[in-house]
Amino acid sequence: MVLLAAPAGADLAPSRVFFARAQASSVSADEARLIESAILTAARNHAKQYSALGTDDLQGILNTEAARAALGCDTTTCASEVADALDAEQLVTTQIGRVGTTWVVTLTRLERRSMVVLAREQIQREGAGADAVLRELPRAVDALLAPPHELSALGVAGIGALSAGVLGLAAGGALLGASLWLHDEGLRLHDAGNLEGAADKRALGEPLYYTGYALLGAGAAAAAFGGALLWVGLE
Repeated sequence: MVLLAAPAGADLAPSRVFFARAQASSVSADEARLIESAILTAARNHAKQYSALGTDDLQGILNTEAARAALGCDTTTCASEVADALDAEQLVTTQIGRVGTTWVVTLTRLERRSMVVLAREQIQREGAGADAVLRELPRAVDALLAPPHELSALGVAGIGALSAGVLGLAAGGALLGASLWLHDEGLRLHDAGNLEGAADKRALGEPLYYTGYALLGAGAAAAAFGGALLWVGLE
């Protein structure tokens, strides 16, 4: 996803993100909680963009009964209800599984109201214990919470140049195709003995041929330049 850059100096409040209780399969409760804790710790390195809340933060926010129920919540529907109570804009679910010595951790970030998936990261590692995936969690969380690329004015200019380049390539290709058709028609008329008609076709086709080639060259250059600007303009 690409967004236009916000005005310089814009101070946006961090979005609240609720990290739901992990759904674990063939993993001990202690190992699951260890992984959950590591995920939340990594998420709090993004405090400028996100206010990360885990189930252990609920006690002081919700009433005692709701908090007690939420601490045992391990379904997406239940977690969404808790996120709603916390007024969290986004929800992160975690699935932890192990088959033999293969560990798989899947993190999914969703927009809480629509439940649209915003990002997903997965770690798969071999190991006897949870430490097999712990080393990879900070990287996965960083990728999960990475903001969308912003498109600067330079990037917008790049899109314009790239569009003009594509149009130039299309127009050049069309003119070149027309010139080749006129050339073939001229040959047919020449073979039929109609020399005047052949000369007319050639007179029409030659400027189209050279103009088409010129547009192809200019379009390719503009497209390359626009692509470079767009690359640089993605912040």
